[in-house]
Amino acid sequence: MTVKEFLETVRKGLEADNIQDADKVVRVVAGALKAGMPQEAQTALGRLLPEDMGSAWEEVDAVPRDHIEREDMYLEEGPPEEPPRACPALERSEHSVDVI
Repeated sequence: MTVKEFLETVRKGLEADNIQDADKVVRVVAGALKAGMPQEAQTALGRLLPEDMGSAWEEVDAVPRDHIEREDMYLEEGPPEEPPRACPALERSEHSVDVI
């Protein structure tokens, strides 16, 4: 499989309009993978890939580790949402209102 064939497969999976969008996604994912791998593993993986994909793998920079840790905060649960409250003006009203 060539890099172009791989990117076309990714493009179809993403339902992206163009191969450039697929390339961006692949570079981000590859960079995130590299960030979690020791250099020896990165090199070994690059050698296992078909020639043009291996050279493409080598060209991708690892995402800085602190960037990944900052992004983790988006995956954590935030504070619970407050339940919806009734309209304060209606709560204080002494008159009932019929809805037709």
